[in-house]
Amino acid sequence: EQYIVGILPGVVDYGATQEFIEAQAVAVRTKIYFAMGENTVVEEATLSFEYFDENKYMNKYGMENYQAIQDAFEQAVINTAGQIIK
Repeated sequence: EQYIVGILPGVVDYGATQEFIEAQAVAVRTKIYFAMGENTVVEEATLSFEYFDENKYMNKYGMENYQAIQDAFEQAVINTAGQIIK
């Protein structure tokens, strides 16, 4: 789930509605789920997502904004925990 928080900034721009961010969290989780198949681990390179660590968050959104933005993405992941599209 925490990995999804790091993927969302590359998938959706902050400023989108919380519902849209949540929909994207479900879509990302679904792609990861199906990429994993029967495996419990999958190589990040096979997923074709860009991962945003704290530094990338700050570079994209600015030091003064990144925490609020990261919190919104984290909340979207919490609100949709475990949900996938079948």
